Amino acid sequence: MRLLIFVTFILTSLNSYAQTIVGQVLYGSNNEYVEVFLTDYFTYTDTVINVVKLNDSLCFELNLNLEESQQVTFKINHVYYTFFVEPNETYKVEFPPYNGEASRVLSKRKTVNPIIIKDGQNRINEKLEEFNYSVDNLITENAQLFVRKTAENVVAAFKLNIETKTTTEQSAFIRTYYHFVIAQLQLTTNYSRQKMMDEYVVNVTPKIAHPEYVKFFKDFFSGYRRFFAVTSLQLKLESSVNVHQNPDSLLSVLNTNKFLKQCTDKQKEMVLVTELYDMYQDATYNRAAIESVLKKMKVRSLYPDVQSIVKNILNKWNLLENGSIAPEFEFKLPNGELKKISDYRGKYVYIDFWATWCTPCINEMRLTKALNETYKEQVEILSISIDESNKKFQKFTSKMTYDWVFGRASNLDKLKEDYRIMLIPKYVLMGPDGEIIKLNAARPSSDIEKEFWKIKKANAPKPKDKEIWEMK
Repeated sequence: MRLLIFVTFILTSLNSYAQTIVGQVLYGSNNEYVEVFLTDYFTYTDTVINVVKLNDSLCFELNLNLEESQQVTFKINHVYYTFFVEPNETYKVEFPPYNGEASRVLSKRKTVNPIIIKDGQNRINEKLEEFNYSVDNLITENAQLFVRKTAENVVAAFKLNIETKTTTEQSAFIRTYYHFVIAQLQLTTNYSRQKMMDEYVVNVTPKIAHPEYVKFFKDFFSGYRRFFAVTSLQLKLESSVNVHQNPDSLLSVLNTNKFLKQCTDKQKEMVLVTELYDMYQDATYNRAAIESVLKKMKVRSLYPDVQSIVKNILNKWNLLENGSIAPEFEFKLPNGELKKISDYRGKYVYIDFWATWCTPCINEMRLTKALNETYKEQVEILSISIDESNKKFQKFTSKMTYDWVFGRASNLDKLKEDYRIMLIPKYVLMGPDGEIIKLNAARPSSDIEKEFWKIKKANAPKPKDKEIWEMK
């Protein structure tokens, strides 16, 4: 019966769009939302591009309109599913449940392979799965050679075989995928770096949205500054970052290397961004100085791709420092209405991250009630559930008597990462412009009321000047 409903839904819902995804979720309830996001593979930052609600049959139809072939990730019931889509294609996909051991580890991501029923005319997912299987077999069968870095001939033969089989492959994305996975294999051997430059870097247009290109590029140029170690250029490199904080000066130092000289200006900036990202964990370099260099690059760069990568790096580093803007996130009210944290701009906001299974969280709410009664005109309280079960959230909110805002977070794993939620309850105090006032604000049972009182006092209406009537 379920399959019949699914097929009927598919046949009546196909339209002509860039990418049409028709999905069937094999578990859960129709109260759930499907979130779709793309990933920046330089920083592994996720950007939500679409959200759609399941219908009564746990089906959905989604039109993405991406200009090029890309890897997309779907999040349903806090489970992640990743596959590839190409323009002007239709995909029919089933999303099975997560069967792993249940866990309350806050940062854990549950990942499941989707079932691709219709893979588009080019069968992109089927082809890439077959290719990845052949790569795994190659590595397994020649493990000792790869460990000794003597697998050049094996990789060369594999490369020739793949190129022979794919001479008629029409998808540029698939050809690029094969090309740069093989490049990563060659990086594990003693294959000439100059030959790799000639084949994989020089005159190759950067493909920022392609996961395998980015992996190769980052691996190839990883630790680029090691070429300057124990040389006179080492001090110049450190000075360019720590003292001058000048991206042009830094590029001039890096540009003394024979490999970087062969790169385009955009590739050079990508290398520089990659190095600055790695330098952040190196005690030799000042973190504030690195951020200063990146902020200048964000303004000066002529390449939107580079600007986007720099923006993601800065957001990742400075996300929750006091004074920074709180990361955006969505949550659903008990009635199903979607809200965003930015909807509360203009107000002071006290966010309480909690879950129905967290006894200390529930106990704190009894004190939150008194705070809300006293300060609700000055501070908006939001209790945001990180429950994986919508049913448990609905059951709790249906019985509660609290009258402040309750919601259940969407894109839960990103929220935990963005707000660094390692333990709950966790509280964050925000200002009216969306800025973080207290990253780790006090609990209601502690001294948060002092902060509330200061806000109330600072925003109390000032007494009007007495009008003095002078009788003459």
